[in-house]
Amino acid sequence: MNWDAVGAMGEVVGAAAVVLTLGYLALQMRQSARAQNVETYERMMSGYNQLNVARASVPGLAFLARKGMLYPEQLGDEETAQFDALVTGYVVNYLKIYKMYRQGAVEEGFFKSIATEAASIFFDSPGGPVFLERQPNWSVFLQMLCSYRFTEEEMANITAQPEKYF
Repeated sequence: MNWDAVGAMGEVVGAAAVVLTLGYLALQMRQSARAQNVETYERMMSGYNQLNVARASVPGLAFLARKGMLYPEQLGDEETAQFDALVTGYVVNYLKIYKMYRQGAVEEGFFKSIATEAASIFFDSPGGPVFLERQPNWSVFLQMLCSYRFTEEEMANITAQPEKYF
């Protein structure tokens, strides 16, 4: 075998090694991105979970939240302050999710479901607009967030093709 052939074989082996290395790096990057997406989702949902656990475990808090959304005129001063603090916690979580969506860390279908939920809470219930009158600094953000909600057509299609949205 001459040296030219040995050199050519070496180049082929070297090129194959580069291709394998690049494939391995691509696989590692994909796995890392998946792990990061899971971590991002977990962090995002932990705020929701903390608020929901508080509502379930603190006596009277779930009732207060329901009363504040459905019958805001029946809240006393102390209840109004508690209700506003609880709802502000949810709004802050919406803001975090919105920022993560803008950075590409949250899928559109999930984000739109959050926006749809926010629209239902803040614009379709008696207590939402009352809260926004007391907390006008959140009004513009929530109106913008709710502009991302599912359309009626999308809502009709979700049951037929949920994988398209989530």
